[in-house]
Amino acid sequence: QTKDDQNRNANDLQNLAKQGERVLQEAMKNPIFKEDTVQNWSKTLQQWQQLAKQKMGDAAKSMQSAQQSSKNSESRQQDMAKALQKAQEALEALQKMQQKASENLDQLQALTLAERLRRAGARETEISGDLQKNAQETVGLLPSELPDKLKQQDSTLANGQQMVQQEANKLQTEISRFSERTGKANYLEVSKAMKESRTSDELDRLGGEIRDNIVLQSANDLSEWSKRFEDWAKKLEPEKDSDGGDGKGKGGTKKNDMTKTLVALLRLRESEMTLRDQTSLLNENRGKETDYKNGAKNLAGQQKEIADKLDGLGKDNEIPSLMKPFVETYDALTETQGLLEKPQTDKTTDEAQVKSVDLMTDLINLINEQAKRPPPQSKPQEGEQQASAEDMAFLMQMMKNARESQGKPMQNPSGGGNTSGGTANRAGGPINGNVQGKGAAARNVGKASGVIENAPAEFRDALENYYRGIEQNTH
Repeated sequence: QTKDDQNRNANDLQNLAKQGERVLQEAMKNPIFKEDTVQNWSKTLQQWQQLAKQKMGDAAKSMQSAQQSSKNSESRQQDMAKALQKAQEALEALQKMQQKASENLDQLQALTLAERLRRAGARETEISGDLQKNAQETVGLLPSELPDKLKQQDSTLANGQQMVQQEANKLQTEISRFSERTGKANYLEVSKAMKESRTSDELDRLGGEIRDNIVLQSANDLSEWSKRFEDWAKKLEPEKDSDGGDGKGKGGTKKNDMTKTLVALLRLRESEMTLRDQTSLLNENRGKETDYKNGAKNLAGQQKEIADKLDGLGKDNEIPSLMKPFVETYDALTETQGLLEKPQTDKTTDEAQVKSVDLMTDLINLINEQAKRPPPQSKPQEGEQQASAEDMAFLMQMMKNARESQGKPMQNPSGGGNTSGGTANRAGGPINGNVQGKGAAARNVGKASGVIENAPAEFRDALENYYRGIEQNTH
């Protein structure tokens, strides 16, 4: 019975690790989660898998051996003693993992609260900017003297400010509870600052100023609140790990760990694959010329962002053998950007995007090979090198599983590219949409509406906005 219980525990932990992989795959798509956060979470999942396979598995095997041994035999006693030791080790490891999981959840909540504060601050900046745009026409006028169009704009901005005030009120309550539960000084500091600033009341007062058309004062106060939200967000963000969050190890020397770079490259490759799908969709569903040009312009902007991020990684790289691959990949990305800016979304652009993905994959493989090479210096670094290689192998296998689960192998037009270090596969043909839409949330609008059936979930909202724009132009 104990053996069966131990096997069930191991299976349950394996299932938790699989669920964790799916969560981590989603986190890879979300820029809120920094590379070192993703790296730490992946290490935790590896530990779960190792515990389930090793200590729990060994304990179950020892119990199995004891079950098969003769009654009162010496080997049965030894097997049971070994099983007890392995079970105790598994219990202690689980307790440590539980504590680490709680810390990770606290960090996740802190990141979420910080991001919500930033969004509130960004909205204050937008409202301030909109007020200043109309200042020449509205300054000095009573609300009753404003033209109807400007009255409506002020009312919209005041309603937007009310939404910020409501969100800030929720945030203040959540941050207060969070600080009480964790007891951390920085969370308590933010909670106290929000209370002393009378955040909810002051933001509500600002909404009244907007309705009363007190333009310049309102714009200035909104800018001040935007800065406060940003300052509070910075204080809420979790501190980097002391064992390498800054990229340095003991003695101040830089660790030979490219895992963070690998995470960033995996994210960029995922973004490029998604961008390729978006480009194919736009090419197949052009709509009006202005819609097509605006869509291509947006895609070119996304392509530039990918290229800029890769350029930043290349500038931080200190491994000579990787310098040329970084340059070649950057050149391929900028070439694709130029095609989208024309605008051009045909087969030529598709092949350029596939080339970019292939080069990123080759770069990922080179980093993986670099991690596997034996360190030239002291033995203590060998453990770090092995851990780095294991982290990379785990992350690439995880992303490969995610891609294969979508059932979309990519055909490489050039026939080249090394994909051994993680699949870059996606379907090479055009992606045709179901313009009728599907599901219970159907809308009674023109035929261009609805979510494209084959579109990945991460950019269905963008497609909805695209077709909504077409509908507005055609009605």
